[in-house]
Amino acid sequence: MISILILIAIISGSLLFTVGPVVATLLWTMPIAKMVYEEQLVRTSPEKWKRENSCPSDAEYSAMYSGAEEWGKRYEAVSKEVSVQNDGLKLCGRFTDFGSEKTAIILCGRAEGCIYSYHYAEPYRRAGYNILVVDQRAHGKSDGKYSGIGFLEQWDVLRWMKLLETEYHTKHIVLHGACIGAACAVYTASNPKCPESLKGIVVDGLFRTFHDVFRARFHTNNRPIFPVLYEIGWLIRRHIGVDIKRQGPIRYIGKVRCPVLFIHSKEDVSSLPEFVPQLFDACKAPKTLVWMEHGAHSHLRAANTERYDQIVTEFTNSLETASAA
Repeated sequence: MISILILIAIISGSLLFTVGPVVATLLWTMPIAKMVYEEQLVRTSPEKWKRENSCPSDAEYSAMYSGAEEWGKRYEAVSKEVSVQNDGLKLCGRFTDFGSEKTAIILCGRAEGCIYSYHYAEPYRRAGYNILVVDQRAHGKSDGKYSGIGFLEQWDVLRWMKLLETEYHTKHIVLHGACIGAACAVYTASNPKCPESLKGIVVDGLFRTFHDVFRARFHTNNRPIFPVLYEIGWLIRRHIGVDIKRQGPIRYIGKVRCPVLFIHSKEDVSSLPEFVPQLFDACKAPKTLVWMEHGAHSHLRAANTERYDQIVTEFTNSLETASAA
């Protein structure tokens, strides 16, 4: 490893006097960008991003995961493994069938398998919904190498919705997403091929663009933003064809037509609160924004369980009222 760094230093020094400081800098920073990209958004081994607890050292997260796992076991008798094919990938999930024509599809964030998504299931069960939790591509038991940052996954969700309609007689669907899952819900709802069965979306910790998320994390960790952040963006475009500065929820939220419930924490350091008003104003559909005073990114329900569930219940009730009108 040391010899490789010495070699890079020698080459960088040579290039500094031939093609200039920019290329010399890139020789140092591109490997860093590649390392960060692969750590955050690439399934580099079959053991990465499985259905198990992804962060056992975090006490609050572990409690969330344990509660989700217990919820799944409680209703195991009416749950089963399901799968669909899309984009050449086998995608897996679990469907909990309470015999309803309503289903909530729960879309979790990066690095989470479908079991974790049960953390959000209880208010939907109480409201009479079936529950579909999915392993997004490159996660859990699903195929794939690259995370599509919610953008590619919209097509997977459309395929899941078709399965619900054709095989499980679903007529009423709600998408509930956190972080990347929230972005995926927006992309799906704004897609011209989205079916009329989608009645509403809940977006927890929605970001303006994924570029903003990376930028915020670099800032929080006191890391220099240029040029590594832009190199990561280039790698993402190269591997999955998504421009993280241009193809964000802020571009698509105005095309959503079903009701939207925004839930956001004033303490969120990843999906920055300062950008939420822009997203809310850009949304032209019926909408509600609820702020939580406390709660880390994607941990809002853990920090505010009773209020969170009440808000979701009020939203699902409003959808019922709208459907009956």
